Amino acid sequence: MFLSLEVQAKLLCALQEKEFERVGGSQIIKSDGRILATTNKTLEKAVEILERDRIVDSLKMMRGNMAKSANTLGITERQIAYKAKKGGVARRLQYSNCFRL
Repeated sequence: MFLSLEVQAKLLCALQEKEFERVGGSQIIKSDGRILATTNKTLEKAVEILERDRIVDSLKMMRGNMAKSANTLGITERQIAYKAKKGGVARRLQYSNCFRL
């Protein structure tokens, strides 16, 4: 479930200020609210997928240039090569018509 940016801003404000106004009301209500968020996905796996997708996108934008991609991502060429190999990025891109590594 995603919240609109407007609702996110209001929720963040209510959590930070610890007070809010009811809809249609004029009285400020003090609160001590907390948010509990859960997921059924493994965080480590989600981070790996996100990292792999960022590397693939960067390599596609930089036409396979690892040095430029690493600079764009703020990591070294050695790190991008290791992460690309670990995530199977080189194999995925090798069969792509865009370019070869």
